[in-house]
Parts: sequence; C-alpha cells; structure tokens
Amino acid sequence: MERKPATDRAAAGFTLVELLVVIAIIGILIALLLPAVQAAREAARRCSCRVNLKQVGLATQNFFDTNRHLPPPKAGDFGATEDHGGALIVLLPYLEEGSLYDTYDVSQLLSAPANAPITTAVVETYLCPSMRPPVLGPVGTAPAFGYGSYLISTRTYFGAGGNPDGAFARVTPGKPYSLGFKDITDGSSKTFLIGEINYAFESKERIPSIDSYNEHGFAWAKGYWLHAWGHMSTPPEAPPGEPDIFTPGDREALYGLFNNNKTRYPSDSHRTFRSDHAGGVQFAMLDGSVRFVPTDTDVNVRRALVTRAGDEVVEAL
Repeated sequence: MERKPATDRAAAGFTLVELLVVIAIIGILIALLLPAVQAAREAARRCSCRVNLKQVGLATQNFFDTNRHLPPPKAGDFGATEDHGGALIVLLPYLEEGSLYDTYDVSQLLSAPANAPITTAVVETYLCPSMRPPVLGPVGTAPAFGYGSYLISTRTYFGAGGNPDGAFARVTPGKPYSLGFKDITDGSSKTFLIGEINYAFESKERIPSIDSYNEHGFAWAKGYWLHAWGHMSTPPEAPPGEPDIFTPGDREALYGLFNNNKTRYPSDSHRTFRSDHAGGVQFAMLDGSVRFVPTDTDVNVRRALVTRAGDEVVEAL
C-alpha cells in the first residue's frame, strides 16, 4: 500500500497550534468589538430615555393648556401627608394612559385597595431602559407599588428651610393649585421639570406596598414630601470643611448625593437625582427640552437649574 508524503498529511487539516492561534485571534476581535456593541446599545437606551422625558415634557405643556396651571405635586386634597398620588398620575391622560388614569379614585388614599390597579402598574413611559430594576421584593404583604425611573424636581435641598422652590409648589388644602409659567421667572428652558432616579442601593431600596406605603423606595405613583419629591440635597453653602467626595462603601450615605458624587446634606435627605447612564443624569426642562447634566456639574449650576425664580445666570451645560 502506497503511503502519502508527510506534506500531504499536514495539508489535510490544522495543527493544534494553528487552531489555538485562530481562537486567540477571534477572542481578541470579540474583545475589541464588545465595548463598541455595548456602547451602541447604551446609546440606544439613553436615546429611548430621552424620548420618555420629552414625552413627559410635552404632556406637561398639554396639561397646562387644558388646566391653565402646571401639574400639582400631588393629586387629591388630603393635606400634608404622603398617602396620595403625585404629578405623574395626573399626567397619565396626556401620555395616552387615560384608561389607567380612570382607575384612580382621587377621593380615596393612594394606599386604598380601590387604587391598587394604578399604584401597582408599571408604566413604560416612566421607565428608563438603562435602569437596573429593584432586586428586592416589597415591604409588607400587600401588592407592590410599580417602580419608575423619573422624579419631579421640587427643591434645591431638603431640610429646615428647604421650601419647594422648583417646578412644583406646596399644595395647600382647600386652595386651588395655581403655579403657572408666569411664575417661572428664571425661564422654562432653564428650570428642571423632571429628572432620573434609579434603584442603586439594594438593601435600602425595597419597593413600597399598599400596606407599607411609607417605605423609602421610589414608586412613580407616590406624591408629596421626601419619598417622591426630587431635590439636589445641597444647602446654600456647604458646612466648612465638609468633604466633596463620598466613601464608596457607605451605600446608605449615597441616598442624598447627586448621581452618587457629592456629600449628602442634610442627614435626612432620602431622594435625589441619579441614573444608570455613564457620566450624568438626564432631565426634562419645563419648556419640553431635555438636557444631560454631567455628574461633575458645579453644584451652584445644578441648584440654579432647580429654582423657578432664583434669578441666577446659568451658562450652557
């Protein structure tokens, strides 16, 4: 029997070394391409988030045209309590969610079983595609509130003297809500309407439920007070010697930091703006435009963009 030359046998297939080289090249190509693919996907998610915020801005404009005042920070007239719906409920009919809005009984508290259809709903327009969903179950045994990604902008900071100086004013029982564009003397293009929030803090971020509505985890349907009112959590002047950078291991302290980068003040701040986008947070302005605010934006600029009548001069971001 005639035997083939060794060169013929070698040409019939790859050697082990050649296979390893090919696999290594493929691995390098994947490693080079993967970040680009991930960046493209995040860019698409960020664009979708921007569209959501734009829709909320336009809904606010339509709400004003219909009612001749801006959306109130709470629905109903139960006084200074947190157990009632917020501005994102009253905007539902202007976001093609009228059927969901019709399930809301404004005469009852938000935690009433009759309002479960709206409090437990997750509204796509109120979700940023980049946001990591909450990892913990709800507090209590009743159905969980629906989570969301956007928070109305109410004040520069929370605490003594931290009156709502943003796009939403305090609601007074028995008096009609009247805040309108005439009161936005800083300019509607220079005043935040709504910004992003996320569930970054794991053990601190259990979702509220009907029987535990006062839990600090964010739920889009809640209104009024610190559980749903966004702020910059920064006093007019930081205390002398207060550090500007947080300790990464102190997750609880991150609650009151703008996008996790500034010192929390005062100690009872629970809710400020943050996102899962790299480098900053997206906001809808009162004129319906959308801005991306970098994480390292000067605190005075952020505060100026919150106030509706602060007479500050804000440079372009």
